Amino acid sequence: MFLSFLGTNNYLNCNYFEEGRPENKVSDVKYVQEALIKMFCQDFHENDVVLLFLTEKAEHMNFWDNGQYNRATGKYDGENEGLHARLQRLNEVGQRFDLKHRRIKEGFSQQEIWSIFDSVADEFQEGDEVIFDITHAFRFLPMLGVVLMNYLKTTKNVKVKGIHYGAFEKLGVQAEVNKLDIKDRNAPVLNLNTLLEFQSWTSAVNSFFKFGEVGGLNELSQPQLKAVLSESKGKDESASSLRFLIKEMSELTDMLQTNRLNQLFEKNFDFFVQKLHKFPEDTISIKPFKQILRLIEKKVDPIISSKELIWLESAKWCLEHNLIQQAYTQLLEGLITYFIKRLNVELEKNPEMKKYFGIFENEKISEIDETQRTFCSGILYKTYEKNQNKIIGKPSYDILAIIEFLLQNSFADVANIFGQLNKPRNDINHAGMRNNTMQAESLKKKIADLIDQTSDLIYRKIEL
Repeated sequence: MFLSFLGTNNYLNCNYFEEGRPENKVSDVKYVQEALIKMFCQDFHENDVVLLFLTEKAEHMNFWDNGQYNRATGKYDGENEGLHARLQRLNEVGQRFDLKHRRIKEGFSQQEIWSIFDSVADEFQEGDEVIFDITHAFRFLPMLGVVLMNYLKTTKNVKVKGIHYGAFEKLGVQAEVNKLDIKDRNAPVLNLNTLLEFQSWTSAVNSFFKFGEVGGLNELSQPQLKAVLSESKGKDESASSLRFLIKEMSELTDMLQTNRLNQLFEKNFDFFVQKLHKFPEDTISIKPFKQILRLIEKKVDPIISSKELIWLESAKWCLEHNLIQQAYTQLLEGLITYFIKRLNVELEKNPEMKKYFGIFENEKISEIDETQRTFCSGILYKTYEKNQNKIIGKPSYDILAIIEFLLQNSFADVANIFGQLNKPRNDINHAGMRNNTMQAESLKKKIADLIDQTSDLIYRKIEL
């Protein structure tokens, strides 16, 4: 499809050429639409559509013949060959397309703007390809058109093959151009696909900033990175580094979204940190990444630089990006790991207590053994209940001894946070299909509060 808007000016004949490809030139045409169709629509056939949107005035003055303002008569009956006749002549000489036109409002109100939006959007089918001319799109229409193309890319998988603008004004004002010989009236046709790319980059950055999604950045950058690396035979260090950073970002966000805390603990982020902090911005081959890189650094640096406390920073990330279930799980499992690390230190100081935990003198409690993690989870919760003066059933002497040991060694705060985590985490994991469930907003507030409590506890311990 070729889509264009038609204006009301009495246009002058000139020569249009494609910017960067001066050999692709169409000479002595009045309407830019005719030039663009000759330049970019040579492969059209009877089923391809040339679709023109025009107001009532534009239709009378420039689509049909003899509708320009006539000073002699004071009427709109001035001699003029309309665009319809010009395009019909193209059909007659063998360039095939189905010519259609649609009436649109002037756009003097929000209601009329939405009417234009709907009129254009309704013409597209799933998977259509479009060449879009914005040369004579008046007032707000160029902006509306670019926004609309992005909207259609998302909602109808429309492929935008080109956004073009015939820069007639480069020749000067119309009165001056009128004095030029036709051979000197050479106006470039600009390719404005960059405008659509900017919007796509903006959308991708927004998805990353708000939702932690890297897919959009990856999709937009890979074709450009591939082209740069192909041209440089893989020697462009900036492009190679960007590809590495995007790959690492994708892996990181996948781990966070799928609750792979074990992989976060195992992953060595040192090279990622080094690349991110020392990236030479002035060598970036994909210009939008110059600003994006700083955003990436700001958002992921707390996680990739946090080492053993990566579980706490990952829980914060998940909360910030509305991954509430993941935030609960990351915090709870991270807290168990933190508890085991601290407990092993205390047991080394008090080896006589090891018998109560079922380990031998030269052993430590495992951070990854499922049975031992379940045991530690249980005693943490029992300690929470005891500290809250709750009845804990008929505990054995061993459990009471363990609880007493934990309370004496400052584990009460850890147990208190863990105990508060347990119920809402289970509530989420069981989809609320239990008694006394929490509302969605309460679940969000609760995990935010527990992350704050944990952060205060952990960093207070570090300072001490």
